[in-house]
Amino acid sequence: MTHLALMLALAIHQDPAIRPPELPTPPIIEDISRMDPEVVATLNRALQDVLKANLEHPDESADDRTARGQAWSQMGLAYEANTIWSLALPCYKQAIELLPQKPEWVYRLGACQHAAGDLVRALDSFRAVAPRLLNTAVVQARLGETALSMGKTKEAESAWRQAIASEAELGGDIRFPENRVGLAQVMIEKESWEEAATLLREALTINPAYTHAHYLLGLVLAELGDEEGSSFELKRGLNAFPVFPPDPHRPLLAKWTAGFGKRMGSIESMLASGDADGALTALTVIRTERGPNMQVLNMLSRAHQQLGDHEQALKLLEESTLIDPKAYITQTDMAVVLLNMSSNPANAARRMELITRARTTADKAIQLAPHIGRTWYYRGLVEQVSIDPNDPEAAKQSGQIALANMQRAHMLGCTEPQLFELLAQIYANQGKHREMEKFALAHTAHSPENPMAWVFLARARYTMNNWDGARQAAKHASSVSGNAPNVVTFQEQLEAALKQAGH
Repeated sequence: MTHLALMLALAIHQDPAIRPPELPTPPIIEDISRMDPEVVATLNRALQDVLKANLEHPDESADDRTARGQAWSQMGLAYEANTIWSLALPCYKQAIELLPQKPEWVYRLGACQHAAGDLVRALDSFRAVAPRLLNTAVVQARLGETALSMGKTKEAESAWRQAIASEAELGGDIRFPENRVGLAQVMIEKESWEEAATLLREALTINPAYTHAHYLLGLVLAELGDEEGSSFELKRGLNAFPVFPPDPHRPLLAKWTAGFGKRMGSIESMLASGDADGALTALTVIRTERGPNMQVLNMLSRAHQQLGDHEQALKLLEESTLIDPKAYITQTDMAVVLLNMSSNPANAARRMELITRARTTADKAIQLAPHIGRTWYYRGLVEQVSIDPNDPEAAKQSGQIALANMQRAHMLGCTEPQLFELLAQIYANQGKHREMEKFALAHTAHSPENPMAWVFLARARYTMNNWDGARQAAKHASSVSGNAPNVVTFQEQLEAALKQAGH
């Protein structure tokens, strides 16, 4: 038996004489021999907290019940975070019994019931908690999605509308596209096609890259007889599982998620969704636990970049290079940070110094991984950023170096989203219109959900006197953006210019 397994076994088989017999025993996993030791240690920590609370707070006073309830709720989170739904359920039930004034544990119970496939009980839980957490969007959204999946359209519609209404309580201009997509699915079920289309376009205005919204809009437009629009949206769409507004328990779940790879994957998702603060909190915990680690430091750097603290991001990457000097990805990330710093007006006095350093780190990345297209891409980007329009000769030379590096990146299969756009821009600067259009078109194929890719293509075609092609690209840009005002204005200005020129 491993040391961790022994710890868990000892925790489970406490002397009954020192534990009040009337208090429930925490649920355990009988066979931990094949489990990740880090997961075992995490669950053991939660288990010990419950046992400690039972020992130190055995009475029925409000304080004792609160202490035990908090321990049980944390054990529920520990099991849920590690996808052990069946054992999370009794923990949350105990938390609900001990903390009846805390509706959030009813919500978590419903989330686990849903994850375990028990939609009937999940619906009951969401129904019970929804009136108590009326302005928590994710609670209303989970109720709406569960009700809709069980054919309760009217209840689903009411819940999703409340989810949208709850956004006003957050202040500012916070809107969740997931709420619009959820309500749109109800409208699709009701065959209210126009309202569904309006909601989906609104969702895409908030998040143009929302592939499921594109997919649903394609279906709706087909019902409305817009075959061209339907085809356009379906090509950019993807049928997917439901996505919900941010869950306030995400940081707590991240805290209990065990297994290094799983935890880092969860943090990656946080960063992708823009939750840099949550990622920073979770990474700080891992860093404390594991000590110096290149992956952790690099991801910490990304979190600080998202929060706008490039100096700290750079410092973390410098520390990372000391741990693994041969990690090309660290050098590439460092070049990105240095370029971002060089574009900050506050760093105007040392702009060239930062660009020179970015060039050096990009060169180092290429030396470490010449077969990776991304390293060549960022080397080219350094040259592109360094171009000084006031020095035509130097600008021409930098442009040629940038082009050579971008071409190499393309040959090596680089998938950076801006590669094709940058290639098109470089060819445009060199007056090579055919190549410019080729890569502008490739940019739209690679990023079809990006309205600015279509705007760029429209401009490229306009310079080539391809009037119809420019019109078509501008029309696509407006459609992809959900008729965003700035894109619609561009389309109108383009049309006015074409008409004025007699086209």
